[in-house]
Amino acid sequence: MYDGKLNTAALALMRWAPLVFFLFGYWIMGNKQIFNNTVVPIDFKNVPTIADHNGWPWDSNGPAIPLFFFFIFFCLGMLLDECLAKQLKKCGLASEFDDVEVDENLGNYFETLPGFIRKSWFTTEVYNTNKLGIKMMGTGAYEQMRTIKGKRKILKNSPNYEILSNPAYVTAFQYVPVQERDNIEEASTSDMVTSMLYMGFKKENFAGPAMQLHGTGKKKEVRRKTLKKAAVADATLN
Repeated sequence: MYDGKLNTAALALMRWAPLVFFLFGYWIMGNKQIFNNTVVPIDFKNVPTIADHNGWPWDSNGPAIPLFFFFIFFCLGMLLDECLAKQLKKCGLASEFDDVEVDENLGNYFETLPGFIRKSWFTTEVYNTNKLGIKMMGTGAYEQMRTIKGKRKILKNSPNYEILSNPAYVTAFQYVPVQERDNIEEASTSDMVTSMLYMGFKKENFAGPAMQLHGTGKKKEVRRKTLKKAAVADATLN
């Protein structure tokens, strides 16, 4: 996951960049009208302009000739690169190892999550699934979050791109994580925010209390204010 495949692929493509550079440079530098001030006269107005510009090296001079030879030498080098590499290794001018494997012992994504974040994330997933009917993890990810053990090298900051993993949105929505809730008001308002944000993940025909507004007048007023603040905060942050 954290290997150098992307860098290796980019370097493999960049090997052909000098080939394109020499080829186009040879063609451009071979323009006689620009670099040699050679103009072929025409007798009539309707006769096309003759540039006298072709790709033959013996019909060019000036800066185009070195680029042509560089192009030929580079093509030979690309065709014989394996043979040249073997000869250089025999002479001790190149390393015997083509690829150096670097193992930083990072582990996969779940192994690099800090223990507290992983447990909090799993607890929130279990709570949302059972209480609100919102299931956001697949079976494989759920089992890894439940059973996997972390390593020493861990990720920093937010573990994912969920909106409630961003502290700015957590504060704006007055959302309280599951492990930090102390009373029923915090649970009710936080459940409402979760249901609004992730209603697309909610199970069909799930009979849960997430979006119900019945109850005492004080609770209904708190929920209405929370909805209004969440909408204003979302518009401000976006």
